[in-house]
Amino acid sequence: MKNIIYFVTIFLLASLANAGIRYRVTDLSEQAEGTGIIPSVGYCINNSGDVAGHGMPTAPDSNSKPFLYDANSGTFINLGNLAGNFTYGKGGNGYGINEAGQVVGRNSIANENWNYRPFLFTDANNNASVDPCEMINISIEPNFGYGWAECISNNGQVVGFSRDINDANNYYGWVWTDINANNMPEAGEKQFFFEYFPNSINDDGDIALVKDINGYLWSDLDSNGVYDVNELQLMPMPQGYVDEQFNVFVTIDKISPITINNSKAICGAAENGYGKANGFYWEDSNQNGQVDVEEYTLFGSALEYTHVRAMNNNSQVVGGTYEYEYAHNPSKSQRCAFIWSKVEGMINLNAAADVYTGSIGPRWFSQAEAISDNGIIAVSGWFDYNLDGRRTISDPAHSFVLTPYLQGDITDEGKVNFADYALLSKYYLQDSSVYPDADIDGSGFIDVNDLKILTEDWLKELNSSD
Repeated sequence: MKNIIYFVTIFLLASLANAGIRYRVTDLSEQAEGTGIIPSVGYCINNSGDVAGHGMPTAPDSNSKPFLYDANSGTFINLGNLAGNFTYGKGGNGYGINEAGQVVGRNSIANENWNYRPFLFTDANNNASVDPCEMINISIEPNFGYGWAECISNNGQVVGFSRDINDANNYYGWVWTDINANNMPEAGEKQFFFEYFPNSINDDGDIALVKDINGYLWSDLDSNGVYDVNELQLMPMPQGYVDEQFNVFVTIDKISPITINNSKAICGAAENGYGKANGFYWEDSNQNGQVDVEEYTLFGSALEYTHVRAMNNNSQVVGGTYEYEYAHNPSKSQRCAFIWSKVEGMINLNAAADVYTGSIGPRWFSQAEAISDNGIIAVSGWFDYNLDGRRTISDPAHSFVLTPYLQGDITDEGKVNFADYALLSKYYLQDSSVYPDADIDGSGFIDVNDLKILTEDWLKELNSSD
């Protein structure tokens, strides 16, 4: 009994440790060796952990191609180009993926030059390969040339832009609604927006757009299938503020919405008078259906540059920033991957990820490209092969996936509670060989340091806003 009381007392009084959400790291570029295509950037991810992006086929004399990684099977698919070439022909990038695994982006229609068109890929028979009519050019209009697709919703709506074939200075944003549900663009299914650039669409059909220095929110408020001009809402500029780190007043001169989620929250870049950019987050906190100035949250410092890339439906935002020093050579400035939320603020993913123990050089995550609703992050990064503290041609790009976990979650259930406490108490003050998962800090012994971590994580859950 005394031992139980002693253990419980320690449990209740243990000082806080550096616990919280950590990230397990999967190097897709390493995992893909021998598959025929090596990912270099994963631009998008869905809740199944499928990733699409940009990779390099391993066949001789190849050019880069869009790829799709199927997380369930571990399969890497070379999507080829719109000319049907999977090796030497010019290729493109996958920019968006939905829960059905459909991929959109830009891809070349010819083997000899980078002549991009927006594409849609649907693995209709789920055989992890590209069959006829599964990779399609969704720019069917004869007067449009160069363009790409940015985003696809879970309802299959796609947004993107195309340039006028007769005047490259004229571009049109568009939204494609597959009215006939046949995964093929047909006349009358697209609506065009002259000189507006749509970056994102949510499952309700709300669109975040950019034109010149302004951001816009466009919603089909009357649900008639048409985006009317009176439904287009200009987003006001966020208010200026004092940056306490540099003690300067900051004015915002331009905003660029990047992502809109299913709660209609919007994130993006807020460019300031110092030629840099803060990240911004907006939500309709007063629920009046209007974008009000006081509803913005800015993050990132005024004299650094914060690149916002994506946001999930839990309003977790990811990107790259110059807020942090390059850990392996502080004198060098390197972009650093981050995750941000209103509750947790900005977190350096290089510090939150499991430590790299390999031998090919220090690992660095430079930009978080996308985040799923369950918090899995697609990250771009590299290894400092020559140890010179900067990214060079000798340091090839790698595509990573970061999967969140709680250090105190011994049972691996996504939460820390009495089930974890019971296991730790059962094996307390024993060698880790009796139950390795209870040795939370990896010291080789289950002791008070593991208890401190469990205490810090007590009653926390993954994907919780608490």
